[in-house]
Amino acid sequence: PPTTRVFNLKADFRQALPDIATLPQAFKAAGYLTRALGKVHHGPGRLDDAPSWSEPCWRPEKRFYHTAEGHAIEMELDKEAEAHGVFRFRPGPALEAPRIEDGETMDGQIATKAIEIMEGAGDKPFFLAVGFRKPHLPFVAPKRYWDLYDMEEIPALGHNQMPEGSAPWARTTWSELRSYMDVPDEGPLDEALAAKLHQGYLACVSYMDALVGQLMATLERLDLRENTIVCLWGDHGFHLGDNSLWCKLTNYEAAVRVPLIISAPGGYPRNTRSPRLVELVDLYPTLCELAGLPIPEYCEGLSMVPLLSDPALPWKPAAFSQIPVNDPERGRGLGRTLCNERYRLLEWRFDDTKGPVAFELYDYQADPQGKRNVAGEPSYATALQTMRDLLGRGWRGARQRL
Repeated sequence: PPTTRVFNLKADFRQALPDIATLPQAFKAAGYLTRALGKVHHGPGRLDDAPSWSEPCWRPEKRFYHTAEGHAIEMELDKEAEAHGVFRFRPGPALEAPRIEDGETMDGQIATKAIEIMEGAGDKPFFLAVGFRKPHLPFVAPKRYWDLYDMEEIPALGHNQMPEGSAPWARTTWSELRSYMDVPDEGPLDEALAAKLHQGYLACVSYMDALVGQLMATLERLDLRENTIVCLWGDHGFHLGDNSLWCKLTNYEAAVRVPLIISAPGGYPRNTRSPRLVELVDLYPTLCELAGLPIPEYCEGLSMVPLLSDPALPWKPAAFSQIPVNDPERGRGLGRTLCNERYRLLEWRFDDTKGPVAFELYDYQADPQGKRNVAGEPSYATALQTMRDLLGRGWRGARQRL
């Protein structure tokens, strides 16, 4: 963010970096067909960044609900939105399990369009950014994916308290979830609703797995599987009641850790996991190297290709993230976080202070769920200082240690 100056969902990185070549733009310059489908970024239309794509970004017609009741609610909400001149005035239900086919939702249509593009590409190499919406709220997936999960056999994800010793401004209001009409505006969720939301999230993940499977099957059918780089990733994690939190917008593990799977030609070991720390900023140089394209000097990430060959290779000492905070008493501030392979450190600063006002340190070896902030405990003084030093050196310092 300090480089792109994108600190919210409305900012355009081109204002700070007008001449930079994006990842798809680099592939486009190398002769690839570059297409974006669905939710590749926020700001549809306004922030589509035409130089990056061979054709305008494609999106299905907006429809979030598929039962008769859900669709009727959505139509009424759309009328309200149109009257107010906004995309969506307020959300409808947080949950729905319609009896429909996979291809009927927006994500199903995105998968169908991606298959159509692959089938029509001919001999031209392609770069497809396939932006599935799920498992984002609302949790809507065909009912058969809900039926995969018996919530009586799946335990809740955590205790109903914030981590002991956490900063008061680390708590969120779950504003995204609470905006849905079937979720209370305040207070804890009852067990039945919490379990249903958990089930809905799992159902949406399984639905996305099936759609990704359709894309992989198409590559196999077109005899492209062994000549195609596939990267599956998410832009953020999600709290599901763990530490009394829901949604995202925190600096805790559940929100900042994301899925990442890379499959590439070249004889790399398959079905392996790496314990090493990588970041989404590493995707640009990684995909360029795998495709044989030059890695631009301005890339702030580090190619992960060596880890594909040796998942245990010594690597980055830390991974970084940050999130703005607005506390009613302290005003605007910033929460910065980093993790190494054992600890996570959170540092809190506010605009009216010259330095940090609080730290949180979690030992995931001793406390996997992050229930206790140990930053103030004497036995963790050395670990706290080590993590503070890593944070002070920043991502540039982390790269220099390789």
